[in-house]
Amino acid sequence: MIVFPQLILVLREREQVKQHYYAYAALHNEVFAYYQSVPMIQEKQYRIFWDNNQKVCVKWGERQVQEKEICTYVSQG
Repeated sequence: MIVFPQLILVLREREQVKQHYYAYAALHNEVFAYYQSVPMIQEKQYRIFWDNNQKVCVKWGERQVQEKEICTYVSQG
């Protein structure tokens, strides 16, 4: 019985890591598309937005309270 709750925690953490990886991949693809001048199709669960054309972010999550975000800066060139 002690192992089951720990297994649930490990599975949740694994899912969070997977979601973070997919969000980072979506962010990477968006930045790559920016430099290639190819528009990307935005996925429903990952929202990508640009801030002042130098910062690009991706948000994901089910609710705003649990919503996560990663950003990166790109150079104008």
